[in-house]
This record gives sequence, structure tokens and C-alpha cells, in this order.
Amino acid sequence: MANASDPAEWFGEAEFEYPAGSGNQFTITLDNFALVLAEGALDISMLEWLPQLYETIKARGNPMMGHLAALIYGGLKQNHPKITQRDVVNMAMSRDEGLRQGIIKALAGIEIPADAVAEVGNAPAAPANRKARRATTAKKKKP
Repeated sequence: MANASDPAEWFGEAEFEYPAGSGNQFTITLDNFALVLAEGALDISMLEWLPQLYETIKARGNPMMGHLAALIYGGLKQNHPKITQRDVVNMAMSRDEGLRQGIIKALAGIEIPADAVAEVGNAPAAPANRKARRATTAKKKKP
């Protein structure tokens, strides 16, 4: 279980209504476990996409849907065990203001390393298919 007082933990949490104004309460918890779930869904290290996602949302830009949906899924699954990835994709696609505010509030509680944020503009784009990159870097066996 996440502990907001442990400095080794990534922790941000927010309650929000979805859809906004509906009275349907959700709690998103962004912690190490949520990030592990998101990394597993994306097969990409959080340090490759989380700072960029945070800055894009903060600037009211358009984040990559896969990154956003993976993070939302990881953050909601702990508190709403019946939620599915399909539910989360539909929520993310809705551009709902309540969901957006909940994500921003939860992300604000996470301390993203300053060097990771500073390098976002200089970092090369992550490959769309990490498995393909691994396959191209494998050494060929000599006959």
C-alpha cells in the first residue's frame, strides 16, 4: 500500500466526478503500483513518458492517448477493481473536465525528477514498438 509520507514513493491522489457533475465519484491514486501497471501496459519506462505527459497535460495540450490511458488505468484500478482498460480508454477519449482536473491534481502530488523534466525537450522520441527495437539490436549468430 502506498504511503504518502514515504519519500521513496511516488504518490498523488485525487477524487473527481465522472462525468463531471454526475455525482459518480472516482478516486485516482498515482503511486509506484499505478506506474508499474502503466509501464506494463506500455512496455516503456515511466521516465521515458511520464514527464512529457505531465508537461503536456499541465499546458492543456494533447497527450498521447496510450500514455494517458495507461496512467489513468493504473491509478483507478486500485480503487475501482472492476474498471477495465476499455472503460478507461472511453473515459480518456471523453475529454471530460472532471477527469482532466482529477489527473492534474493527482499528478501535482508526484515529484517528477527535475532532470527528467529538463531533458524532455532534448530526448529522442521513444520507439513506438519497443520489441521491434530489441529485435534490431540483437547480435546475429555466426554460422
